Amino acid sequence: MNIVLSNYQGQEFNVNLYFSHEFQGRGGWSINCEVSFKCYKKEFRHYTTDSEFIDQISDMKSDDISFKEIQNKYKEKFFDDLKEIIIEWCEYKSDEE
Repeated sequence: MNIVLSNYQGQEFNVNLYFSHEFQGRGGWSINCEVSFKCYKKEFRHYTTDSEFIDQISDMKSDDISFKEIQNKYKEKFFDDLKEIIIEWCEYKSDEE
C-alpha cells in the first residue's frame, strides 16, 4: 500500500507498506511492517498479544477478503505505533543521499 508520510518540517516521504504477522510464542505475535522508500527496504516490528485481531485477519483471509482490505486492517490497528520511527528512518535515508 502506497502512502505519503510527512515530518514536522513538512518534508514528504512516499513509502510502500506491506504488513504481515508471525507467532512469537506464549500468546504473542510480531506485527511486521516492511517499508520501501526509494531503493531502500526495512522491516519494523510491533509486538502484540491481541489474539482477537489475529483471529480477525485469519477470518478475513478464509473469507477471501481482498489483500488491500487486509492490509488496511493492519494499518488501522498498528500503523500509529510505528509511524514516528518510520518517518525517522526515511529522514535518515534522505539525509544519506
